[in-house]
Amino acid sequence: MPAVAARLRALTDRLAEGAAALGMAPRAGRAPHILGLRWPGGIPEGRVARLRARGVFVGERLGALPLSPHVFAHEASSRTRPLRARGFFAHEADLDRCLAALRSERAAAAP
Repeated sequence: MPAVAARLRALTDRLAEGAAALGMAPRAGRAPHILGLRWPGGIPEGRVARLRARGVFVGERLGALPLSPHVFAHEASSRTRPLRARGFFAHEADLDRCLAALRSERAAAAP
């Protein structure tokens, strides 16, 4: 499944680059299919709930927000099966939504 691994890597890399531009460092030594983002100064109270309210299904684990893209075997399946698992993203639009929510939370935290 080299194509699946390559697609997962590309999606995860895009998330990592977008998050890094917002000052959220990915955990070192990450796997190609999952990303743990560190929020500067730690994850503030209520941040996970606000992200979930915006459709970004994350949780907190060891001081990081775990995010993981998902690749369907068939593109049509990804349109008919909504993803409700923690931090899953299947399309570029999902990544855009996630990064927009992170950007909004980052801006709200700015002094």
